[in-house]
Amino acid sequence: MKPQIFALIASIVLTACNNSGINSHNSATTQISPLRYDFAEQGESIVESCKVIELSNDYLLSFIKKVLVLDNGNFIIMDKDNVYEFSAQGNAVRQYSRKGRGLAEYVVLTDIALDVQGQLLYILDGMNRVLRFSITTGGFVDEITLKGSHKRVDGLAVAGDEIYIFAANSSFTKSIDSKECLFSFGIDGIMRGSYIACEDFTIPMAAFNMSHNGSYLVKPLCDNVIRRVGTDGITEAYQIDCNGKYAAPSAIYSNGILDIESYFAAATYKAAMHIQETDTQLAFILGGPNNEVFSVICDKNGRSGMRMQARDKITTPTVMVAADADSFYFVMDKYTDEGLDLQADPLMRYVVEQYGLLKEDDNPRLINVEFKNI
Repeated sequence: MKPQIFALIASIVLTACNNSGINSHNSATTQISPLRYDFAEQGESIVESCKVIELSNDYLLSFIKKVLVLDNGNFIIMDKDNVYEFSAQGNAVRQYSRKGRGLAEYVVLTDIALDVQGQLLYILDGMNRVLRFSITTGGFVDEITLKGSHKRVDGLAVAGDEIYIFAANSSFTKSIDSKECLFSFGIDGIMRGSYIACEDFTIPMAAFNMSHNGSYLVKPLCDNVIRRVGTDGITEAYQIDCNGKYAAPSAIYSNGILDIESYFAAATYKAAMHIQETDTQLAFILGGPNNEVFSVICDKNGRSGMRMQARDKITTPTVMVAADADSFYFVMDKYTDEGLDLQADPLMRYVVEQYGLLKEDDNPRLINVEFKNI
C-alpha cells in the first residue's frame, strides 16, 4: 500500500548562533523548508534493512531507559536500576557498578554518558555524584562530586574536560524569573557555567541523546530548539517549526499555572523529545493535536520526512534509543496480540511479522533499522 501524503508542512532550521551562553561558530544558516511528511501505514514501505539483536538472558533487563553504542559495536544499556554491557551480537559482557552506598556504587541511577573517545563511562547518581569507569577493563576510575547552584540532576553529557548536567523544571507554575536548565562542571566538580534560560515546565527524562560523532543533542521542552553539546561548546543544531504550529508550554498557562491536559490536547505540535540522528536522518517523538503522538523520521538535508503512530493514536510509538552513522536502534518489548493491534505502530508491527513476539522470559530485543531515503 502506498503511504498517504500527510499535509503538514514543517520547517527545520540548521543554525548556530549566540543565545544565552550558546556559542556561535558559523554564521551560515541552512534551512530545510518545507518538510513534507508521508504518513507511514506499512513498515516495509519505509525500511531499507532490519536486524534483531537478541539480548542474552544472563542479565535480567527491566525497562530499558538508555542505550549507548560503542565504537566496537558493543552496547551500554541502562535499565531502571542497572548498567550493563552487551556485545554487538547481544552476549553479556559485564555489569558496571550497582545500587548501594559503597565505593563505586550509586544511590539513584539517573543517566549514563561516554567521553568523546569512548574510553570512559560516566554514571550520574541523583545524589550529585558522577562515577567514572574504564570501558576497556570495566574497572572503577574515580568519583566526581558536583558543586554548584543547580537544584537537581536529570541528564548527563560529557564534552572534553567538561561535564554537562540537565536540570529539569518540574513545577507546573510559571516562574517569574527564567531559570537555567543546563550547567557545566569541570572534572574537579566545580561549576563553570549555566545556560538555556527556561521559565516553563520541562520534562525530566531523555534530556541528552548521544550522537555517533561523540556530541550530544539536548531538547528542553521550553522552546523549539534542539541544541548540540560538544567540544565546541553549546550550539543550536535544529529548530522544529511545524509551519508555525509548534507550541512551547508557555502557550497554555492560565494564571501562571500550566494546564497540562489542555497543552497536550491543543491543536498544535509540541514536546519533541528522544532526539536521535544518523549522518543523513533525524528521528524524534512529537506530540500532535488532540493528544496524538507521532514518531518522526526526516531527511536532514532534503525536503521530505515521514511520521508514524499507533492505531489508537495516543500510545507513544516506536522510540529510537540510539543511532550510528547509518541506522537507528529501538527496543522491542513484550506485546500481546491485542496490544500489538491497538498500540503498535507500522514499524513495530513489521518487526513482529518478521521475527515474532517475545517469549515470556525473554529480555527485550534491540532492533537495528536503516530507513529508505525519504
